[in-house]
Amino acid sequence: LLWPMLSPRQIQQQQNEAIAERWRKAIIEGLKYARTGAEPLNYNLPHYRITTDPDEVIQWMDYPASIKTLVCFDTETTGLKQFAKGGSIVFMMFRWDAPETGEPMSIGFPWDYVGSELKPYIDELTPHVLEALYASQLIGHNLSFDLLWVIATLKGCDLDRLANQGMYDTWHMAYTARQQRGTLGLERVAYDYAPHIAGYEEDMTLLIKLHGELMDPASGEGGHYANCPKDKWETHLKPYVMGDVESCFVAR
Repeated sequence: LLWPMLSPRQIQQQQNEAIAERWRKAIIEGLKYARTGAEPLNYNLPHYRITTDPDEVIQWMDYPASIKTLVCFDTETTGLKQFAKGGSIVFMMFRWDAPETGEPMSIGFPWDYVGSELKPYIDELTPHVLEALYASQLIGHNLSFDLLWVIATLKGCDLDRLANQGMYDTWHMAYTARQQRGTLGLERVAYDYAPHIAGYEEDMTLLIKLHGELMDPASGEGGHYANCPKDKWETHLKPYVMGDVESCFVAR
């Protein structure tokens, strides 16, 4: 049994007694489970989907473009500077609820990097991605970061149309709620607002540390998350990237 817990350092950084008390109670609960056993959390939810089929990407993008609903949008990129030479989006993720049924819908797909199955189709797919973004009320975590990547790298992007669709940002929500130092990452947001997937990032985080030059954008060696070995996409990459949009969407 793995019982996900934030490190004491992260709790100390929060400088919030309510959070510290929840953390202490979680330790006690974890120790109870260590004695009695428990079913582990499922970090690969049934509605998570990753595709490398360009026709399927078009089908999925045309749906939110037609229903004009709340959509959580996130990207994985080669770094932090949107207009840096050679920078690119390597993965896109979308999450929304079907308005007819309330059913959760979630799609992710690789984008622009050497080895991406969709790289040859980017010019064909880009208008469909943009129309989905233009039509949606967008939710994100530090959403401006992702929208700037879209503006910088997707041909024909209309800045005014895209900027008008940014509606909700869970990064600002988290800061407003705390107004103090400490992590504002989605892993923290998940513990507070999406406990059903709390700890979703742990396996991928460990894998990134093991393959830093290959997978870590901060390494300065051209690494990115889409370089995750293909045999680990289902077990590591999918729960990680789709967990980002899931926790963000639920938290909003």
